[in-house]
Amino acid sequence: MDQEVFNAMLANAISSGLSGGSYVHHFSGEEMDALLTAMATANPMPSGMDWETFVDSCKNYEEDSEAYAVGTRNGTAVTSGDTTYHNNSKYYSEQAYVSASSAETDANAAQSYAVGGTGTRTGEDADNAQYYSQISYNAMQSAAGSSTLAKSWAVGGTGTRTGEDTNNSRYWALQSHAAASDILIDGVTETEYILAVLNGRLYLQEV
Repeated sequence: MDQEVFNAMLANAISSGLSGGSYVHHFSGEEMDALLTAMATANPMPSGMDWETFVDSCKNYEEDSEAYAVGTRNGTAVTSGDTTYHNNSKYYSEQAYVSASSAETDANAAQSYAVGGTGTRTGEDADNAQYYSQISYNAMQSAAGSSTLAKSWAVGGTGTRTGEDTNNSRYWALQSHAAASDILIDGVTETEYILAVLNGRLYLQEV
């Protein structure tokens, strides 16, 4: 690109309301000189500033733009003494990614210890709150079932076994008592009767 073509392109950009300094581009020495000349023409140097100082300040603006964008100056990473060190777009973008990754890790850990199923911990599917809650519930149900069965065999009345009201410890104890004292006992109502024979007939008299 010759200087005349470059100047025409720059003039067109400036006339369209675009500042030449807003372009991010590495120019050749000749193109940079032409750019600075055109910028100086469109925007005169501040009062009291010589040409060399003005050119240097323009170059500094280009370096600062690079530093604040990606944390490098002329392709070299900035050091801790630079105002753009850990204070540039690339750095903040990387920090945002790290924070997002950390948040995802924390969320996975919480899910792992709550219900498992994340694949982040060995044995997590049998070492989580939901699993232990289910174990506790099963144990409670088992205990309740054992208690009901024990009552069925002791006194009946639970509805868990066929014939349990005439096949339990209490029923047979009452029958044993009746046999020992010539008293018959209704196993369901527990009503006691005396067995008597009168004139060849068998009678039950409630006690």
